[in-house]
Amino acid sequence: MESEFQYSSNTNSLSPVVDPPPEFDLPFEILFNVNSLVQNACLPPTSLDTEFYQFLDPKTHDRAFIDYALPKLLCLGKCSYEHVAWLTKESLEWGKKEKPTKSTLDYQRQLFNIRKVKITPSGECTSLD
Repeated sequence: MESEFQYSSNTNSLSPVVDPPPEFDLPFEILFNVNSLVQNACLPPTSLDTEFYQFLDPKTHDRAFIDYALPKLLCLGKCSYEHVAWLTKESLEWGKKEKPTKSTLDYQRQLFNIRKVKITPSGECTSLD
């Protein structure tokens, strides 16, 4: 019998931080994308299971595919309850395509594509005078 794991490490905050099961050691960039998908309501956090994290593990799938698929999932614009089936389909299509020579994101120079950023004011304003 498989035990359940908590999807968030800080349940007391306004936006949960998604943590994978302990057997997965995913890179920060992948976890950042998963958190972005959850916080933008593209993935329901309670549906993130071991099978989903298996797809995101660079040891089992090509890192370039993961870097391609997660932003594409964000661009769907709706909540995906069938994300594992969608990833499976994308993986099969990815296998037929010509592969890029390197990832579209430059992790070495720490350059990242950011789709949008929300900036909200804090509750306290101070004057510089």
